[in-house]
Amino acid sequence: MDTMDVGVQAGRDLDARIAERVMGMFVEWRHRHAYQHGASAKREPWCMTAAPGCDPFPCPAFSTNIADAWEVVVKLGMSVHAPFAPYAGNEYANGEAWRAEAPTGGGVDSVTSDAASAPLAICRAALEAIGET
Repeated sequence: MDTMDVGVQAGRDLDARIAERVMGMFVEWRHRHAYQHGASAKREPWCMTAAPGCDPFPCPAFSTNIADAWEVVVKLGMSVHAPFAPYAGNEYANGEAWRAEAPTGGGVDSVTSDAASAPLAICRAALEAIGET
């Protein structure tokens, strides 16, 4: 398990980081509904691509939805390994059974990340592959 695995958790903040830094989208935090306002109103990440005339859309749930996370796998040429049965004495005893591997361009062949879910492992490895820690 790499050091990033401990601190990066699934959620909208991670989704926005992946959208912006890995997928190349523009991210803007807005209220989901026009009637929401004030400091207590929940804000959500909205994304836009560089395509002309692109309307903002809710940020994909890269860290919790496998279909969205798979876009990251395809973009970076990653591999994802199915869950291993956790048992005492092996490196997966902590329950982080999914492993994602991403190629890097910085002199290291690849980076790996383990997580309890495939989407989270994918996001963690993607960030590490681009030098985000």
